Amino acid sequence: MAKRGIEDKTLLEKFAIDFVSVVERHAKYIIVSGFVVIAHGRSRATEDIDMIVESMGLEKFSSLHKALLKAGFECIQSDDPKELFNMYLTQNTSIRYIRKGIFVPEMEVKFAKDELDQYQLDTIVSQINNLQ
Repeated sequence: MAKRGIEDKTLLEKFAIDFVSVVERHAKYIIVSGFVVIAHGRSRATEDIDMIVESMGLEKFSSLHKALLKAGFECIQSDDPKELFNMYLTQNTSIRYIRKGIFVPEMEVKFAKDELDQYQLDTIVSQINNLQ
């Protein structure tokens, strides 16, 4: 079976590839929910992608957040990494990133919350390779 080229990617897939290419330089992550089905060729309407990242401290999260901003993404809740970390992520609440000024699609990001999330992070194979 021939591998699809980037020109065959949907807007959602291209967004995911661009986003995870930044995240993978800073943290372990998994993509969950409906996007996984879409990436493997099934039809499903969705405007967001759900991502679980490894739990991390404020300094590491700030570095990740700044890298995402530099890559052209923005968080719709706040630009302040300390606020995002303390008010959302450490409270098991997700934050949402979009391409700057473009509200669809979006990436919903949250920290691993339990042993199952952590197990999946520890045993995952790079997902970006499956998207390209």
